[in-house]
Amino acid sequence: MLSSMFSFSVLTKADDTNVFANKKIYKEFDFINHIEPRHSYKINDESDSTSYVMPSPSFADLGTNYDLSSLRILAKKNLYNGVKFNLIFYDSEKKELYSTRKFDVGSSAKSDVLEYKDNFTVKNVRYIRLNGGATLYDLKIFGSVYRPSITNLKGVANDNDANFSWSNPIDSTFKGVKIYKGSNLIATVDPGESSYTVSNLEAGQEYDFKFISTYEKDGTILESETINKKIETKMPVIKPPENVYITPQDKKIVITWDDVKSPYLQGYNVYIDGKKINDKPLTSNKLIVKNLENDKSYKVQVSAVNKNDVEGEKSKEVSEKPSSDALEVEYDVKMPFDPKDVLGVVMAFLLIVGPLILLGLAIRFHKPIITFLYNSIQKKK
Repeated sequence: MLSSMFSFSVLTKADDTNVFANKKIYKEFDFINHIEPRHSYKINDESDSTSYVMPSPSFADLGTNYDLSSLRILAKKNLYNGVKFNLIFYDSEKKELYSTRKFDVGSSAKSDVLEYKDNFTVKNVRYIRLNGGATLYDLKIFGSVYRPSITNLKGVANDNDANFSWSNPIDSTFKGVKIYKGSNLIATVDPGESSYTVSNLEAGQEYDFKFISTYEKDGTILESETINKKIETKMPVIKPPENVYITPQDKKIVITWDDVKSPYLQGYNVYIDGKKINDKPLTSNKLIVKNLENDKSYKVQVSAVNKNDVEGEKSKEVSEKPSSDALEVEYDVKMPFDPKDVLGVVMAFLLIVGPLILLGLAIRFHKPIITFLYNSIQKKK
C-alpha cells in the first residue's frame, strides 16, 4: 500500500487536489465540536504564513472518499520538546487504513520547523486523525475522488478454463465489473457477484485479462481503474500408451508401443523393473534395450510426457525374457524405398502398361466377340 519517497516535485500532480483544503477540525471522532482558530483558517495557503495550533487528538471529515497520493506538513512543537506527531487515515466505517510514521516536530523556534513530505497510496479515505499537539504552518493532503474498485483479485487456471475471484468494495456507487480477454469484452458481472469462470480456453496457453470496475456518479456510469491479470492454462497430463509390446532377442529386448495422439506430447519415458532408463523423453515409439541377461524376466512400462515436462501415469506392466533361442530381427535396418515411393512407381507403371493390356485383350477376343454378335442377330431374324 505504501511507497515512500522524498521528492516534492511530484506532490502537485495535475490531476490531484488538496483534499484537506478548508476542512473543519473537530475535537472528537463524532464530529460535534469543531475547533475554531482565533484567526482565519489559512494553513493551506501557499504562503505558509499563518500558524494553527492543533490540539491532540484532532479529527477532520473530508466530506467524501478520496484516493490519497501525497502530503506535506510544515509544523513545530506545540507545548514541549520531543513531541511526536503523525496522521492516521480511516475509511467511511472508521476503520484504520494507514498511519504515517511518528516524527519530531522540532523546537520552539520557527527556523527549526520540520518539513515533512511524503508520497504514498491510500485508497478510500474519508476521515483523518492528527495525533500529537503541534503548531501547523502548512498541511496539504493531495488526492483524487475515490473510484470504487475491486481488490484481492485472484485467478486459478486449469487446462481449459480459469476461475477468478475478488473482493467488491463496500460502496453504494459500485455497479459491477467488466472483464476483458485481450481487447474483447467477455462478461459484465453484477455488483453482487465476486467471481467468474472463463471457459473454452486452450490448454498450455498464456492469456491477458483486464478487470475494470464501474461506478455511478451524478447519474452517469463511469469506469474505475484497470486491473490486469495474466494467467497460463495448465497443459493436460497425457495418458500412457494403451498397448506395449516386447519382442525377446538374444541378450536384448525390443520394446514398441502405440503412438499417443496428443498435440501436447513431448515424448515417452521407458521403465524396466520400475527404473527409468532414458535421460530425455523419447520421440520414437520403439526402443532396443541391450546387455540383458537371458532367461531373466524384465517388467516394462511406458509413460507419456507433455511439453511442460509433466509425466503422466505409467502403462500396465508387460514382462518378457531375453533368450538365446529367439529369432533375431534386424529392427534397425531401413527399407531401401519409402512405401510412398513404391506406390508411386506402381501407379506410373499401370498408367503406361494398362492401355497396352486392354488393347491386347481386345485383339485376342475380337473374333469371338464378332461371331457372338452375328449369331445373336441371326437368331432374332
